[in-house]
Amino acid sequence: VAFSPDGQIIASGDDENNIHLWDVTSGKKIRTLKGHRGWFAGVNCLSFSPDGEIIASAGGDKTVKLWDVSTGEEIRTFIGHDRWVGTVAISPDRQIIASGSADKTAILWNLNTGEILNLLIHTGTFAAVRSVAFSPDGQIIATASEDYTIKLWEVSNGEEICTLKGHENFVRYVNFSPNREILASSSYSDDIKLWDMNTKQEISTLSGHSGDVNSLVFSPDGKTLFSGSEDKTIKIWRCE
Repeated sequence: VAFSPDGQIIASGDDENNIHLWDVTSGKKIRTLKGHRGWFAGVNCLSFSPDGEIIASAGGDKTVKLWDVSTGEEIRTFIGHDRWVGTVAISPDRQIIASGSADKTAILWNLNTGEILNLLIHTGTFAAVRSVAFSPDGQIIATASEDYTIKLWEVSNGEEICTLKGHENFVRYVNFSPNREILASSSYSDDIKLWDMNTKQEISTLSGHSGDVNSLVFSPDGKTLFSGSEDKTIKIWRCE
């Protein structure tokens, strides 16, 4: 699921390849977006543009799709991954889409043309890219992988900045704090790590969940982190 930036619409994806847009106030469905294809494909992830006018979706059919929120029309399909796509993000300036796949790559696409700008590669027997996140200024993208690492890349040229190591299992999710000072990451070993983006060093490990941590969200002021886990709990952490 994903909220629109103004909080008026929530989008949800299902296992039948549908995307539903809902009015948050009334709870009524606005429309359904149909376009993903394939058996057992499903819509794995959704991301609104900063202006809320478009939404990107990705799924088991190996594609990324771009939609007009106001009309429900499909704008463009991005084809380039070899396996399912499990994560997608739109850059703050609305010019680039990033997607991560089980094919061990993240792709940066030109949102307006569909052209592949850069291919970001993880290596290893298990190296599916589980999460991608743009820094708030749009200059850096973080990719989280089943190779137990997080990589930071320059968005402008696709060059790798560094690799963050410390997790002892597949890295499931990454997210930047609003001021770009901290990167939060979670893994299948139920821990959360905070990384200093100036030094590229680990700040701390947050322990308390007893199941995989699948989502991380900072509060708008960056002082609080929310984590959701398969242990059926949401935890709230103070990051000051």
